[in-house]
Amino acid sequence: MPQISIFTDYQHITRSRLNGKSPLAIGGSFGAGFLHGHERTREVVLAQLDGGALRVLHATLGAALALEPDPDHEQLVRLFRGAGDLPRAVHHAAAAARAAHDAGQYDRAAELLLRAAELGPADASRFHVERAGALTRAGRGRAAAEAYLSARTGAGEHAALEYAAAAATLLLTSGHLEAGRRVLGESFAAAGLAPPIRGTLGNLWRRSKLAVRGLQWTERPSAEIPRAALVRVDLLRAAALGAMVTDIGTAGDFQSRHLLLALETGEPVRVGRALALAASHAIYTEPGGEARAGVLLAEARRLATRLGDGETAFLADLAALVIPVLAGDLHAALARSEALAGSPHADLAISHARAHFHALRTLFALGRFPILTQRVPPLLASASERDDRCVLVWLHGLDVWLRLADNDLDLEYLVVHGRRGGSAVTVAAVNALCGTDGRTGG
Repeated sequence: MPQISIFTDYQHITRSRLNGKSPLAIGGSFGAGFLHGHERTREVVLAQLDGGALRVLHATLGAALALEPDPDHEQLVRLFRGAGDLPRAVHHAAAAARAAHDAGQYDRAAELLLRAAELGPADASRFHVERAGALTRAGRGRAAAEAYLSARTGAGEHAALEYAAAAATLLLTSGHLEAGRRVLGESFAAAGLAPPIRGTLGNLWRRSKLAVRGLQWTERPSAEIPRAALVRVDLLRAAALGAMVTDIGTAGDFQSRHLLLALETGEPVRVGRALALAASHAIYTEPGGEARAGVLLAEARRLATRLGDGETAFLADLAALVIPVLAGDLHAALARSEALAGSPHADLAISHARAHFHALRTLFALGRFPILTQRVPPLLASASERDDRCVLVWLHGLDVWLRLADNDLDLEYLVVHGRRGGSAVTVAAVNALCGTDGRTGG
């Protein structure tokens, strides 16, 4: 066949010009000239190959390059895809994604996992879950939520609800309220959970139930607990986290239900995280809540230590950040905040953001405005690029105060950033102009 003859001639010419070397290893003008000539030769060869011969060429090159000690997995994805060997293309896309993730290149890992999902639809749900994890590590809450929602296709009933819970958490805590509430509402109905009781009545009723019941629980391994029960705990955690950030009117009801159900199921990791979240809610919303929070945090830390659970320990420390502030020890608060801001154990962007914001507010209270004027703008730019609306609102509120201190707050700023951040930014600015206590909000 003429195509095979062309391929054989191409191999012969390439080998003779390389003389046993890789074109990338050839330096100087000859190397550059070779690469240019190589591309021209490649164009001529490919133009004369039919579909079958082109697939053979891709398969042959891919098989040869796959034997390299450190193969270029991304190149192999292209070659095996061109050869029509999709299983091997998927394998190398996943390998490239793992390498990118291990190198801290989470956005690149997410792109490669999306490619793997597109090439291997049978495993697409798993790849979308891994992609969501990479995007979460990159701080892209909305994009990670969309990946979790994509993972529901082809997943079982309970797995689909787990992914919906994760998506709702990410949407709500990154400020995408309408989408988050829609996902949560659909998932609550599917899981048989009732909507929240708003206001003081619901909160008092749940708290009284907790007071009567106490914090006693019987530990059970997750394998022995019906998956539907664990999914309901995860959905209530998503609702509690989202409400604490965006809807304090329902936060008490969701938080109490979350802790009650976690204690009833007895899965230790979920119990520890529910205790830490309940402590955070008590500190911020209950009169004299520090004492109750201390009991909850002690139990959460005991569990975290026994289980080696860094995330629960992080959440407990995060909840306790406000305690030195209330005690007036701002320097201790700053040191703890900055230590937590660099922790590798935060599971959500909002958790890191809260640690950063505690540090920023403490710096503000200490009057260290020059440091703030250096830190806030890049954080604002990052939050805007990631479309994290919660963090944008928090930081714009702080930025308003900095501009007031520098006499640099004008109407243009309010108009532009009010459009970007919504009414909350404008409210923060008005509060600042009216002299509202700067410790509120966030």
